[in-house]
Amino acid sequence: MHKYYPEPGHNNLLAIFPDRIEIEDYWIKPKKFVLGETKFRRNPIITDLFLRIGFGEKAGSGIMRMNEICEKENTPKPKIKIRENYFYVTFRQSYEYLKFVSRERAEKRLGEKGVEKGVEKGVEDLSEKEQIIIKLMRANPKISKEQIKERGNISKKSVDYNIDKLKKKGLLKRIGPAKGGYWEIVEVIEE
Repeated sequence: MHKYYPEPGHNNLLAIFPDRIEIEDYWIKPKKFVLGETKFRRNPIITDLFLRIGFGEKAGSGIMRMNEICEKENTPKPKIKIRENYFYVTFRQSYEYLKFVSRERAEKRLGEKGVEKGVEKGVEDLSEKEQIIIKLMRANPKISKEQIKERGNISKKSVDYNIDKLKKKGLLKRIGPAKGGYWEIVEVIEE
């Protein structure tokens, strides 16, 4: 139903990673498209056929239904990125699963005596630079990237790269604008 058939050689892609599931779809962005508001059928004949045989439902309600299911399962809402010719949807694991996996990794890595420290901080799998950035942000949520660079003795490029990695891991969010906003450390592990 969602495949763009005139584009030869491209299939919708489903990629399964240890920390997420990604769907990539080739498309041509419709004029005046607004995510979550604009509804259209890419392949109307196929869509009608799917609806008639019971494989499609409530055409145009996909994003809303994905969000409802994620909320019910206590998982983050899917992240949707739109480009001119590609559409990406990323699903993350439930918060309970992440707590379980992080605790299991900490137990293996630290042994029974050291488990609490690693699990409490939730940083057992972070690089040294990621840990420095998290530590600086915990101390001052309004810290700028320039201050992180200076205080952490990290290059600007490395600060940007590691902040992006932390965001992709679901451990960091930027709340508000670049000036006047703040960093939110997502506490995945709570002991």
